[in-house]
Amino acid sequence: MFKKRTAFILGAGASYPYGYPTGKQLIKGIIKAINSDAIHLSSSSFDFKAVDKFEDLKNRLIEHDPLSIDTFLHDNPSYAEVGNIMTAYVLLKCEDKALLGHMCYDNWYSCLFNELTSEIEDDAVDAILANQCHFITFNYDVSLDFYLFNRLNMTERFKQGDLPRKFLTNKNPRIIHVYGQIHEPSSLEHYGNYTQNTPEDNRKRFMAAIENSQDKENGIRTISEARSRNKRIVEIIKQAEELIIIGFGFDRTNLDILGFPRDENAYLDAEPKFFANKTIKWLNFEAGMQNTQRKLENLGKYKSKDSPEIIISTAESISLAYQNNFKTTLY
Repeated sequence: MFKKRTAFILGAGASYPYGYPTGKQLIKGIIKAINSDAIHLSSSSFDFKAVDKFEDLKNRLIEHDPLSIDTFLHDNPSYAEVGNIMTAYVLLKCEDKALLGHMCYDNWYSCLFNELTSEIEDDAVDAILANQCHFITFNYDVSLDFYLFNRLNMTERFKQGDLPRKFLTNKNPRIIHVYGQIHEPSSLEHYGNYTQNTPEDNRKRFMAAIENSQDKENGIRTISEARSRNKRIVEIIKQAEELIIIGFGFDRTNLDILGFPRDENAYLDAEPKFFANKTIKWLNFEAGMQNTQRKLENLGKYKSKDSPEIIISTAESISLAYQNNFKTTLY
């Protein structure tokens, strides 16, 4: 169980083992879909590239070569609608249920589920809901949401009443999708329904993507819209005793949404310091982000009564990092 207040910060790398693209790969997927997918509508069909706005989006993405679709749509808001539709369209195709089990080469969700359900004896419902953890994800996909919902629903001890849904949405959502999500919380059962690539299946996926773009509450949103909703995120970070950071690139825009200060003094000299008394656990995959690692390590060198504890893993997989560096052990 998570007995300490814990906030997970998840970037694209956290969903990558489950068949989802990174930022650049998502853009390539959008370009490929517009270039090659046919959509069947009623008695006729059309190609994405035959529709001017979609073709224009494709050409602009090729010309700009942005690092992420989020940044491109923020800088070019006239493409927000078609960009959000195509983002949902591509990600819906990635929903492979088989990768949420033993076929996944790095199934860290299984490690997470084990920690959520460990130490639970009687009163399973109350105990599961008492886990003090939240997940702040910058990913649109709902693989984590579906995995936890499905595992709770398949486990006899926890399949009581509406526990799986309560765990995810009781009072306030436990998983917060900063930029929105491609299934609303009440429709997780549709996960994996849009993966085929025939013109008819493309149509169903396209219609689902349009519906998502029209969902102002849960659908995919722009950076500007995300910034207007970040008060709860900042409070969760502030109250957390532990931060577990996985697959996150430390982009400055996303750090602003989390409430991470830009001023070095806020981490080193301010009273209280931003990370005061927190434990920071971060997977620096294969030690690839040396500059960020150096800055985090520096925070742990300034010894004082409220200095943060910094735990950095350079493991080759999320599962290894979780098992060996992140999970609760002796105390």
